[in-house]
Amino acid sequence: MNIDPHGKSFLAILGTVAIGAFIGGFAGAVSAAINGDDIFAGFCSGAVAGAIISVGIAMAVVLGPVAGGALATGAGFVGGYLGDVVSQGMTKGWDKINGNHALVVGAVAALVTLGSFGIMSYIVRSTPSLFKGVTDTTLNLLSRLNTSLSLNTTTAFLAVTYGAVGSFVNSLSNLLFDDNNEIVIDLYAGCD
Repeated sequence: MNIDPHGKSFLAILGTVAIGAFIGGFAGAVSAAINGDDIFAGFCSGAVAGAIISVGIAMAVVLGPVAGGALATGAGFVGGYLGDVVSQGMTKGWDKINGNHALVVGAVAALVTLGSFGIMSYIVRSTPSLFKGVTDTTLNLLSRLNTSLSLNTTTAFLAVTYGAVGSFVNSLSNLLFDDNNEIVIDLYAGCD
């Protein structure tokens, strides 16, 4: 009762997850279209990554630099890995998933998510008046976590921002690494 006195947090948290998933899906669809891949598979892949990364960073911001950094890195890895598995499964078939490729994409997403966490953590801590429910250490951890995950004006800004950054990088890493985990940058793609 003290954490969610109005009983609205479940829908608000679903709203935050939905925003992260939509932004991730949009970024995935755009990168798939650029690469000439299945746009629906790109959307689904990005949505999975965006939802996981958004929730991970929202939770990490509450925890502080060390635990938060570890959680953000883990969420980035899981989001990138699962997003790539979904992409490969939908385009190549679920029995032809290249686990090494998914590991590389997960590792890149983990590093970028850690950087995104650092930026978002700085924004949250440098503007405590906007994020008082997240940074107020007189509140218990669950109350701050509920505030960080719940959809309101300030957390929507964070969800859009870190959801976009993490999802964009996850989608970009799908474009940059081929099936042999070699970096591929085709400057002449689409210039036929």
